[in-house]
Order: sequence, then C-alpha cells, then structure tokens
Amino acid sequence: YSLDGTSLVDVERDQDNYSIVHLTFADDFPVAEENYLTITDIEDFEGNLLTSVTKSFYLYYPKTFDIIIDEIMTDVNPEPLQLPAEEYIELVNTSEFPINLEDWYLQLKSGGSKLYFSEVTLEPDSFLIVCNDLNKVLFSSYGQTVGLNGFSLYSESDLTLFDNNNELIHTVSYSSDFYHDRYKEDGGWSMEMVDITNPCEGENNWKASDDSRGGTPGMVNSVEGSNADYTIPEIIRAGYISNDTVMLHFSESLHPELLYNKNAYYADQNMGNPSTVFPYNTLNKDIVLVFDRDFGTDTIYNIFVLDSITDCAGNAIVNESSVRFAIPDSVLGNEFIINEVLTNPLSGSSDFVELFNIVNYTIDLQDIIIANRDIETDLLDDIEKICNESFLFFPGDFVVLTEDVDDIQVQYYVKKPSSLLETDLPTYADDTACIVLMDRAENIIDELYYGESMHFQFLSSFDGVSLERISYTEATQSFGNWNSASESAGWGTPTYENSQYNDDFSASDEEFYVDPKVFSPDNDGFEDRLYVNYNVGEGAYVGKIYIFDSKGRLVRKIADNEYITGTGSVYWDGLDETNKRCKLGIYIAFAEFFDEKGEIKKYKKTFVLGGKL
Repeated sequence: YSLDGTSLVDVERDQDNYSIVHLTFADDFPVAEENYLTITDIEDFEGNLLTSVTKSFYLYYPKTFDIIIDEIMTDVNPEPLQLPAEEYIELVNTSEFPINLEDWYLQLKSGGSKLYFSEVTLEPDSFLIVCNDLNKVLFSSYGQTVGLNGFSLYSESDLTLFDNNNELIHTVSYSSDFYHDRYKEDGGWSMEMVDITNPCEGENNWKASDDSRGGTPGMVNSVEGSNADYTIPEIIRAGYISNDTVMLHFSESLHPELLYNKNAYYADQNMGNPSTVFPYNTLNKDIVLVFDRDFGTDTIYNIFVLDSITDCAGNAIVNESSVRFAIPDSVLGNEFIINEVLTNPLSGSSDFVELFNIVNYTIDLQDIIIANRDIETDLLDDIEKICNESFLFFPGDFVVLTEDVDDIQVQYYVKKPSSLLETDLPTYADDTACIVLMDRAENIIDELYYGESMHFQFLSSFDGVSLERISYTEATQSFGNWNSASESAGWGTPTYENSQYNDDFSASDEEFYVDPKVFSPDNDGFEDRLYVNYNVGEGAYVGKIYIFDSKGRLVRKIADNEYITGTGSVYWDGLDETNKRCKLGIYIAFAEFFDEKGEIKKYKKTFVLGGKL
C-alpha cells in the first residue's frame, strides 16, 4: 500500500470482515484535496492476485450549505399529474466533493424527531430524493433515493438538515407562500428553489414547479434561475428575556458560522460584550445574547452589531448598527393610548391600530390584549393577544398593529418599519365599533368607540382613510379629538406623528375664546377645525354654543343644552345643520351658560372660515 506524500505505519486486517484492511499513515491527509492510494500484489484466499490498482479519495469536512434542500412536495391531494402521489424532498450537493450522509439527520419541524440517514454518498452536483421508506421503490426510477422511517411532511414547517456532529447544514421555513401560485398551492405541485446559491432567501427564492408532471425529483429544478441576494441584513429590534439576556431580531437569516462571534456584539454604558451567543432557533434570524451581569433598571441601552456579521450570502451588516434595549416596567394601565386607527381599508388591504407611549419608561407589549367590545351587549369579544414574545415599547414611540406588515408599507409611507408589529386583530366594522386595549388581567388601558361621523365629512369615500388622534392629552373618547388623516400625508401616518396632531392649543385666561381665529376645513392637516373653548371655573352649568353667519342666521348648533364644568372645548368643522359646506366669510360663535340659580353667562366671538376661492 502506498500513498503519495506520506509513509505507511501500520496495516491491520479487520477482525470481523476479512475483506476490510485498516491502514495507518504517518501524516494527516490533506483536506479538500484528491489523494491517490496505490495497492499492489494483494491475493485473496484462493490465490487470485491483484497486481496493481490506484484509487482516489478525499478528506473533506462538509460545511454549512454544502447540502441544501431545494425541492419540497408536501401536498399530493389532488395527485401530481405524472409523479407518485407521495411526499418527498430533494437534496442537492453544492460542493465540489462527494459527501457521505451516514448519521446525518432531518427534523421535519423545529424540535421534532430526528430521522437518520444510513450510509449514502451524494456526489457533487447530484440530487438525492428523500421520502418515506415505504415509498422508496416509487421514486427510485427518478434518481438516487433514500427512504426514512417516519418521513411525513407538514403543510407548513421548519425543515432542517444536520450533519453527524449536530451541526446545522441547511434549514427551510416553508409555507404555502412559497408557491406564488393560488392554483398550484391547492396540491399536486412541488415547491422548487430558484437559485441554489442563495439558500436562505426564503419565499422570495421559491416557486411552484413549472414541470408538467408536478415536480422535478432527481433533476435540476424547472424554475432554476439567477436570484442573487444583494440585500444588507438589518437589526430590527431587541427583546427582553431576562435582566441579563437580550434577544436580537434581524431582517434575515445570519450566516451560522459567523453569528457566534461574541466580539461582534456589545452594549454601551459599560455592559461590554456578551458572554454567550446562540441562535434562538435554526432560522438564525433571532439571536440570544447573555451578559455576565444585569442591565440596570430605568436605563435605555444601545446594543451594537459589527460588520463581521453577515447573512448567508456574505452581505455584511452596516458596522455598528444598533437598537435600543431596556428592562421593561410593569404595565399599570395608563402607559399608552390609541393614536390612529384604520378599520375601513382599501379592498383587499389590512386594518391597523397605532399606539403611542405617553410615559417616560419602557413597557413590554408581550402581555397586552386587543379586543372588540360589542356595542349592543357591552361585552368583550374577539380577544387577541398582541404578541407571544417580547416587544419593547419605548417612551414617545409609536407601534402599529396590523395583520399584514407588507401591505401597510405598500399602501402608506412608513417612516419606521421596525415599529410595525404583525399580529392577529379582532374584526372591526367599517362604520362603527369599539377598540379595547387591556392587560392580561383585562384591566382597561385605553378604549375607543369610533364611527364614520368622526371623519372629515366632505370626503367622497372613507375607504383607506385612517382616523387620527389630534391631541395626546385630550380624552380618547372625545369626539372632537379625532379627524381624517390628510390627503397630503397619504391618508394615513403609521409609525410617525399624525398629520392632524395638535397639542399646542392657544392658552388663554378668558372664559370663552376661539382658536384659531382663521380656519380652513380642507383636511390638509393645518387648522382644519375651529375649537371653541370655555373656562367656567368651579361652577356647573347647562350651556349651548351656536354658530351664526355675519348676517345673524343660525348655521350650526355645536353644543345644545350640554352639561358644562371646568375647562373644555367643542369644535366646528365648517358644516351647517344639513352637513353642507358653509361659505367662506366671517362667522360668530355665541354661547349661553346658566347655573342652577338661574344666573346666565353670555359670550360672543368672531372668526373667519377661510379657504381656496
């Protein structure tokens, strides 16, 4: 026996199988290089002579993505047109070397049973069909096939391949979205990867098979094409696990061979690098950092990520990208308010509910509940938990709840995508309903009864137009504290300040005043309403506030025999009693208040209804 570059040290015949010989050489074999072993003058027991033969072999340690899952058939009802009516997946060897899969294993769902491979070698650029062991004979004619006991795919799941050292080789989190074809997702067609050099791209790199048989087991995918990943990964947010442990959420899967680098992450304010780093699951999008000491309370930290962290395609994150982190305070019941709602979206689009944090500390939305209150019975129904994992809500931040994050970004300008939270929402009627936010003990945090009458009434349609809160300090249920989002803002302002926001009402010591002196109800987000304000002190009155034109004719009753105490305001939107637009010009706000003693207070202020001629 001879091998180039080294010398033979020992030869030992196998004790159980005499056709096997164990050779020991003086030096390690070179990795990822072809080695040539020459055998000469060997006889069997019958005296048959092997004069000389040379065999080649490789010493190669498989790496992540050397074997990838590139085709999945999960639904065979209805049956494929010309394929066995059984589930399968396909593996492809993307490396330059043969790879032995002995003792490798598949998990058909995260944390599921391990389905082990027996000895099977997959050559470079070759395919392996994997199916249930009872169906191996059905697929053998299509190419190299392995049957696994217990192989049965889920309709949606995380499918993961590990090597014999429990190292992650490839994972796919698949769903019906991978088809991109409403007809084919009903069954009888496989999902195929488009570009096998981009194995972590997810649904954007998968399509329904274009092969008329229903799939391409054992051969190049029918949808094969170039679909390179040039997108830089982003750190989206940090979540709370414990006082010394943080969860970082990234926009895409990170390269599994790089994400464990502790020096690539650090927190400011002397927290330094984590002592331990590991992925939360096999998708490698959520990374857990454990520090050797607790974070402080009442402090907001920044956690940084260096550009040594990349996605699977090698795109590096922007150096020192950062997100905020804080230990959340307990929810007491007044930390946030409903700030903007969209319940009548454009056809096929999604509702949203925006929240605003009005306190100076961070809370966690993990245990917050959103519900619908039945207006007739006053009972809560359609109760949904906002999220099942930590979502930190920082002071002065907005968070938008929606069932389709992508749709909201298509329909509206989204200033801060990381403030979008995809979740199940209750079903809210377009015209009128009640939105309720609670803690898990069902203590009410905020509640809004809304109706179409709160919109700017000159709009031809309310579809796709959100209702915006005007003031953070005015009561949520104050009818005058809501208005339609302006057209100039795109009919909605998810994740940033409302187009109708105004918490800077002119202060006055007067008992009765109007603000602004000139208003223009054109829904441009600037002085769209006239606010009629009163300050009657400690007394209690019954009052009326009427609007008259310059000729003294009654135009609108904006308050009629209402209970008046302290300070407050009502608004006029420029409409008359029949909801018709009033003419531009000078108007008069007249008020009359009387108390239980019969004392009467009368007030009168002039103002201008302006606008485009």
